[in-house]
Amino acid sequence: MSYLKKQYREIIEKIDKELKLPKKWDEFVKKEAEKDNLIIKTQGICHCKNCGTSFKSNKKINEIVKCPHCKNEYLIKRKNYQWHNFQNRTLVLLDKLDSNWIIRLFVIQTVYVRGNIRHSNAIEYGRVVLPEDLNFVNNRLYCHMYGTEKVFGNQKIKRWREYHHGYHRLPCEGKLFPYNLKKLFANTEYQYSQLWTLAKKEDCIDISYYLNHNLPSTELLIKMKLYKLAFCPKTFNIKGSFEKRFGIDKSYYPFMKKNNIDIEELDILKLFKRKNIKAIRFLKKYRLDHLKILAKYMNMDKLINFIKRNSNFDMDLYIDYIRFLEILKIDLKNKKNLFPDDIKEEHDKYEMQVQILEVGEDTRNHIKQRYNELEKYTFSHNQYFIVPAKSMEELVDESKQQSHCVRNYAKLYAEGECDLYFMREKETPKQSLVTVEVKNGRVVQSRGRFNSNINTKQKRFLNLWQKKVLKVA
Repeated sequence: MSYLKKQYREIIEKIDKELKLPKKWDEFVKKEAEKDNLIIKTQGICHCKNCGTSFKSNKKINEIVKCPHCKNEYLIKRKNYQWHNFQNRTLVLLDKLDSNWIIRLFVIQTVYVRGNIRHSNAIEYGRVVLPEDLNFVNNRLYCHMYGTEKVFGNQKIKRWREYHHGYHRLPCEGKLFPYNLKKLFANTEYQYSQLWTLAKKEDCIDISYYLNHNLPSTELLIKMKLYKLAFCPKTFNIKGSFEKRFGIDKSYYPFMKKNNIDIEELDILKLFKRKNIKAIRFLKKYRLDHLKILAKYMNMDKLINFIKRNSNFDMDLYIDYIRFLEILKIDLKNKKNLFPDDIKEEHDKYEMQVQILEVGEDTRNHIKQRYNELEKYTFSHNQYFIVPAKSMEELVDESKQQSHCVRNYAKLYAEGECDLYFMREKETPKQSLVTVEVKNGRVVQSRGRFNSNINTKQKRFLNLWQKKVLKVA
């Protein structure tokens, strides 16, 4: 055992001596280990590697299917699949020692090798002592300097140490052993918490959270069978009606209970008020603040249909587009505006209008005056020509084509602090090539797309223009 304060060593030694693994622990570990397995599909027939059942399924390779016999959901693989390393499955055992709660952390490690599945025993690697908030790990847990952690099951427990990794507490999330909780909580402040029921229903619980936050809403949510909402009891620790507590009419309760909705799903339900769990879970991958913007103009079904019609749908781009329409006061009740055929094209068109709108009328007029002043410096030679920026629209277009920020120079250009020119090829006069900034008759910047440097041929043209036109003038 590595160095620990004497009082900590005594706690560790007392846990080893007095706290034995409870009845049903081995059965519990075996049942959890069974959740890591595969379905092997051969000639259209699925074979469950857990229980040996064979059954037909239309599911494809790398999809998830439920075994009709053992009721577990497994990934489908081909017969010739050789190796699969499953993510460690964390098990949590709560116990009590004197006046302290002891949280013991274990993992099961599973690997599939050439048709055989191998489950490790439950490997203990960590302990948390509450309410003192002491965190201990043994030599089985390796903490990488970049934050990753790994448990090595082949290590014997030789020493325990305090856990100080990255100034974080030891994570306690995992499948909580439920069968001793009711007895443990008897005659304590948690005796009515119903946490034993939650532990049976859910695969990942942070018991340390509930021990630190004993809220009446925990018991209420579990009794209402809203198990996933019980993960955040603080949110619902409100007195009053169902609608005041959940933000939605009580008529939605049967739907919420049937689908065991989580907090994100509840937010979407409150937003669209539609009892369609598939649609709600489809929209979970998008940010709630974005969905709130869209909910003002469309219902859930229309939004989902529009998303599915557009391959490579970009929500950020679409939200920008909607905001542009709002700024420009364009009718969002019109379906053609709300659901454009080409989001990118319409987005870019309205983005230009917004950027132009954000520039004052005086600045736009001064840019036109600057063009009239600088037009005499227009120059053409061989394949290239160069002209001054004529309008705010042209500056915005140049920025968009070149993917740089020349449009931000609009005010400086309008006030005569710099001169802006566009160098292009004669064969493609509308296609941006080089953006040029001039001060005091000299070229101070010349940039291609993405602010790239120009080539030797383009430099020669600009040197010739500077020598023959700018300096002569």
